[in-house]
Amino acid sequence: MVVNEKDQFVWGNNSSYKGEETILIPKNVDFNSFEGNDAYPKVKKIIFEEGVESLGRFVFFPFPNVKEIILPSTLEDIGRSFHTIRENEKINENYFLSKLEDIEVSKENLYFLSVNGVLYSKDQTSLLHYPSSKPEKIYIMPEFITSIAEQAFGYNIYLEKIVLGTRFGLSYKPFSDYGNLPNLQAFEVAKDNFYYTVEGGVWFNNDKTALIAYPQGKKQKRYIIPLTVKDIAIDSFKYATIDTLVLPSGLINLYEPDY
Repeated sequence: MVVNEKDQFVWGNNSSYKGEETILIPKNVDFNSFEGNDAYPKVKKIIFEEGVESLGRFVFFPFPNVKEIILPSTLEDIGRSFHTIRENEKINENYFLSKLEDIEVSKENLYFLSVNGVLYSKDQTSLLHYPSSKPEKIYIMPEFITSIAEQAFGYNIYLEKIVLGTRFGLSYKPFSDYGNLPNLQAFEVAKDNFYYTVEGGVWFNNDKTALIAYPQGKKQKRYIIPLTVKDIAIDSFKYATIDTLVLPSGLINLYEPDY
């Protein structure tokens, strides 16, 4: 999509910002200029110019209402730019791409790929970022995905079900420290996945000796953990709305639930 130069603001331009909804990030940008910068709430689209090879940690912070991000063919490294906050960071939630609906990547990019607005590695083995305001209720993971990047999911009020793919193996904190999925009611696993299983929408390892994640939006006040479970993963019940948790007699490892 071609944007008229008069309708976009070039970051770093000496001319004053006049409320343009599209921002162009030039290839010679100083990424330090984004940290602590005043918010630009009217910006809905960010376009990175061809020649940009990496993204700074704070590049998206000034744009709390951005809905669309367009990445160039030259981009090689996104760093932590799509990460939400860590628990010891105290920054307003609006700065964490909470309005983002769509990510697009140039087809010529050798490192990244966009499918239906979701950001993946080029070989489709890793889910890198799922937009927080993407409105679909169900996310079906592509079959070639083997991992989810740390904090790939932020805060999304629309998702009700996540279907884990055939080859998927667990990643470190795919669900953000900050964000959560308050309406997620169930996980589901592809039939040919040898690593995991699901019972009642709750995610377990294949032999159900470890409970991995309880859906945060599951409408159940009392939950009885299956007798086979010996380990409960850290943050398994984070943000869950249950009142009573019944533990199995054979439980060996229990991380303190955070809900």
